[in-house]
This record gives sequence, structure tokens and C-alpha cells, in this order.
Amino acid sequence: MSVQAIRREWKNLKRLEQILWDEKLVVMPRTEKWKQAQQITYWVNDLSRHIERLYKVANAKPKPKSDVVEFKGFVNYVLTEEDKIAYQSWEVDDHDLFLLVAGDNQTGYKLGTSFNAKNDTFQATYMCVDPTSANAGYILSAFAPDWYNALKTLCFKHNVILECVWDVEKVKVSNNWG
Repeated sequence: MSVQAIRREWKNLKRLEQILWDEKLVVMPRTEKWKQAQQITYWVNDLSRHIERLYKVANAKPKPKSDVVEFKGFVNYVLTEEDKIAYQSWEVDDHDLFLLVAGDNQTGYKLGTSFNAKNDTFQATYMCVDPTSANAGYILSAFAPDWYNALKTLCFKHNVILECVWDVEKVKVSNNWG
């Protein structure tokens, strides 16, 4: 897939996001909004897969099976009030955000998105799959009322606040689930 095709997909995602949060859809029943959210989540995940394929083709090197990264835990970084002020003043356009996501993907961060119907928010996550990274096996997440800001918040946390170095020493692995 060409870079132009990925950019077209990105524009389609922006259009879908606008449709979802249009005033007409806000008054729609929750089930219809949830269906729209699922469609947007599908498109964002599809975009992520296309970006991965693009870089795999460009940097085709066979990986030995010993390089498979196991899940280790979640990095729980919550934005402080100062971080939120910095986020509001962070100027990044769609193209720059796309380049950040593509660059992060190239350096070993797998993007994932989902919609949480329980709290009516979108989630964006990075899992570090680079076995040579100190972040290998850990997941960083962000959420927002719309998918675009969830993705933007994730990039802000990863690239600006944490500067690509997650504090994995504080990660607590728990057997608490349900």
C-alpha cells in the first residue's frame, strides 16, 4: 500500500469521526452510536495494519522466533494538570500525527484502538514489540471521547511526556481480574 493510499484512508477516518460526532448522531440511540464507533475502530485498526505492512515491506528482514515479545504489563501514566495544559497547547496537525504514528510503528510500537461502550470512550494503545527495547512487552494507553484525540493523547504521552522511555519499574503485575 502506498503512502498516498494510507493518507486517503486517514482522511476517510477523519470523515467518519466527524460523522460520528455530528450533532445529529449525538441524539441517536446508544446502539446506533456504538455501531458507528465500532466502524471507526475497525478503520483505525485497519490503518494500523496497513502501516505495519508498509514498513514490513520496506524493511523486510526475517525475524527469528526468539524475538517474540511476551506481554509484561500496563504502564499506567495518568496526565497531570500540567500535562493537560501542555497537551492543549501542543500543536500537531493530521500529517504530523500520522508521521508520529508511522515512526513509532517503525521503531517497534504496535498501535491498537478500541471503543469502550461502558464509559463511552475510545482507547488507543501502544505495545512495544521490539525485543531490544526496555519497553518490550509493556502497553501504554490513552483514552478520549473520540478516536482522534485518543490517538493524539497516546502520541503526546509517548513522544512528548515520556520521551519514548516508559517507567516500567513501577509496573505492578496483578492477578486481580474479573
